[in-house]
Amino acid sequence: MDNPLTAFNLRVLCTLIEEGNVTHAARRLNLSQPATSLILKQLREIFRDELLVRSGGRMVPTEHAHSLYRAAQTILSDLNELILHPEEFEPHSLDQTFTIGLSDTVSPALAAGLAGEAEQAAPSVRLVLRRLAPDFDVDGALATGGLDLAVGHWLHPPHALRRAVIIEEDLVCLVDRRHAFADAPPTIADFGAARLVVPPGNGGWLPAAVEMQAGVYRTARDETRVVCDYLMAPHLLVGTDLVLTASRSFAAYHAGILPLAVVACPLPYPRVPLSMLWHERTDHSLAQKWLRQLLVGLRRKVGPIVQAYAS
Repeated sequence: MDNPLTAFNLRVLCTLIEEGNVTHAARRLNLSQPATSLILKQLREIFRDELLVRSGGRMVPTEHAHSLYRAAQTILSDLNELILHPEEFEPHSLDQTFTIGLSDTVSPALAAGLAGEAEQAAPSVRLVLRRLAPDFDVDGALATGGLDLAVGHWLHPPHALRRAVIIEEDLVCLVDRRHAFADAPPTIADFGAARLVVPPGNGGWLPAAVEMQAGVYRTARDETRVVCDYLMAPHLLVGTDLVLTASRSFAAYHAGILPLAVVACPLPYPRVPLSMLWHERTDHSLAQKWLRQLLVGLRRKVGPIVQAYAS
């Protein structure tokens, strides 16, 4: 039996899932609403699934539609690569969705910079920024197309993945502006006695490694720490004597929007790389190469932030 699926149908499916609205999807596809509804009906018959169901004022994808979306994105990307030559690649004409995983330790300034650069260079590109939970299977998601890129501070990234360093930075303490550490840099003894904010168990993530290494210098550590979600931690510091250890770019960003101070950490931490990871299956994809180059180029934005708050 002939396969009723076409690349165009897959593109319609992806657009419907992204928009959650037939009218909006039709407008983006330059189709009429009845034509878009007809294609959705055909897709439902092909996959024997509702694909999109109403929830409030929008349509949400079913579980099966979520899995189809990831597969369709990979197929459409591969088809584009078949007919596109390197000399013909033009980011401005890209109409693609990229899913990027960000660890909690990444400065929001990087995400904002990436969104801005992508919008300027490729207006039709859509970015899905996904928070990477501590137990998230980064390797599996990159292998299956659930993620295109992952960005974070990995001390021991999976060996099977490709890796590029965006910037290397030191670890600092982030405290309230009226904290004693803001007036006089702490000694190792001061740090050992401080009340630390630490995230829940993070496996191979940077915060867990920081906490583990700090434990060498601490006594009665369990009595002097507060466990808190890493993204909430900077807000917890305001008006308290708590201390958060973070990368300089993360600390500098939050010191710029909250009444906090960035202070040199007395422990001999090595500089940590902010890296991006990807799977070898996307090594030669022109669109993926462009995205990776965009991220590496962001060191021009993150670098000055790091230097501005350098000790």
